Amino acid sequence: AGRLFGVRPRVKSGRAAWLADLDSPPRLHGSSPVQVPLNVYRGNLFDRFHTITAMRLLTAVKSSGDTAALEALTRELFHMNWSLHKDPADPATLVEALNRAGLDGAESILASCGEQAVKDALKAATQRAVDKGMFGAPTMLVHPPAGSEPGGEELVFGSDRIEHVAMLLGEAYSGAVPAPPARL
Repeated sequence: AGRLFGVRPRVKSGRAAWLADLDSPPRLHGSSPVQVPLNVYRGNLFDRFHTITAMRLLTAVKSSGDTAALEALTRELFHMNWSLHKDPADPATLVEALNRAGLDGAESILASCGEQAVKDALKAATQRAVDKGMFGAPTMLVHPPAGSEPGGEELVFGSDRIEHVAMLLGEAYSGAVPAPPARL
């Protein structure tokens, strides 16, 4: 049993396949901003991700309406977690991310994460995501650009689908790590 033509097939476990997939961007693009944390290989990856405060922090910044600040903070939190391996639950990491993103009043912004309005806004956003059928990360809900063919929004799952998202938005995609412009 479990043999094919007298040979037991070697199949990667889901975890092994996932870890190998995480390693593919550097092989495909030459470099990557993502570096898998060493402790991913020990135990359950999700034991190390306690991101509720970071999500509340992003929610608080989003409520300010400053989309540039929200994008800068999102990028810093991603970089600090996946490239620098800093704990997204550590208040010092969050303050550092706020400062690196150029936001003034890091301590007060962090304190706002405990406010009921911020907690309620995150719960509401999470419920909207569930209602749309979102799951896992990254799941992206793409709204077509104004003036494009009708078709409504499209749910896209997976970091390997970023090129598809760009196509849906009518944008050019230059890869995970765009090459610098050529000098002729």
